[in-house]
Amino acid sequence: MTKTSRFNYIKRGLVGVCAATMLTGLCAGSAFGADGNVDASGNGTTAVTATISTQLSATVPTTLTATVNDDGSLQYASNAVIQNKSQLSPIHVTGIAVNDKSGKLVAESAFAAAADNNVAWTSVTPGGATAAKTDLKSTFTTSASWNVPIATGTDASNYGTLTLSFDGKMKNPGTTGDINIYDIVWTLGFGASA
Repeated sequence: MTKTSRFNYIKRGLVGVCAATMLTGLCAGSAFGADGNVDASGNGTTAVTATISTQLSATVPTTLTATVNDDGSLQYASNAVIQNKSQLSPIHVTGIAVNDKSGKLVAESAFAAAADNNVAWTSVTPGGATAAKTDLKSTFTTSASWNVPIATGTDASNYGTLTLSFDGKMKNPGTTGDINIYDIVWTLGFGASA
């Protein structure tokens, strides 16, 4: 019977670990992704991918109050804004959909001919009087006028802000008091619109 020293057991163990490591290295892919090729000048390229998993952080007006003047014009509150709370990216309005609660909201061009009670038209202008107004009954098209700048801080005074100006008219009111004319659904997206 031959006597085996502890050193021989250690050598056998190391050889086994090394063999297993080599097999694993040959069978498995690189731990850092696919291997890149190095060209004749010795340059190789590594593609770097970043995953953005954040959501938009913004506010839209929750209510919008209008007073009907004697001439039928709708006088809207002047504090309607969309705010961007994100310091990551500017945002923009990608869509405006109107849920016509009264069934009486018409396009401005159809208003004069409409004869029903509580008929109204409404438009919104982004960022003040220099931008083109959007009739809420028309197809919405985004533009740079609908961009909301990036926030410069974390409190409300530093949020990116897009001021909204509303205009409209109503005729033939069938009642007094509050009437829910419509709801607006705003769709926002990352980045600035061209």
